[in-house]
Amino acid sequence: MSEATQRWSVFEPEFYRDGILRDIYVLKTQLQDWAAALNFVAGRSRFEFTGAWQGTSLPSDIERLFPTGPESEVTTLSVDLCGVQVNCHFFTTDEIEFDIDPAEVCAPSKLDGLFAFMKGLASSVGKEVILTPDNMPKIVIFRIRPGAEEIEHIPCGGFF
Repeated sequence: MSEATQRWSVFEPEFYRDGILRDIYVLKTQLQDWAAALNFVAGRSRFEFTGAWQGTSLPSDIERLFPTGPESEVTTLSVDLCGVQVNCHFFTTDEIEFDIDPAEVCAPSKLDGLFAFMKGLASSVGKEVILTPDNMPKIVIFRIRPGAEEIEHIPCGGFF
């Protein structure tokens, strides 16, 4: 039985349908971290780009995904993880940000997919991955460190 299944009653309130997205972050990144993250995503899931880059594959130059000026359109990468849509936004090279709608994490199997994604991302990039309330990277709800088997849970992100 998976960790998510065993602890669903504890984890489920973190995905309360409050109208606030949850973010998945990798902080203090560089372009090589982005390349590792994107190769991980491309190797495990079907994905779609919208916005400035609308190619059907990763560009050879990752920098092309980021805005070139203040009026530039932002690129978004969308991935379906077991019925949970994960969106990656290319705002800046110094942090990787994905967002999810917590209402889509409505069963242990969906949480298993999300945790597997976070673990794979941490392993691929070699950095800690956190899940937080929208735009609040200092309020960690879940944390996974590279190579760790278990997800660290900070109930309600220490916030509520």
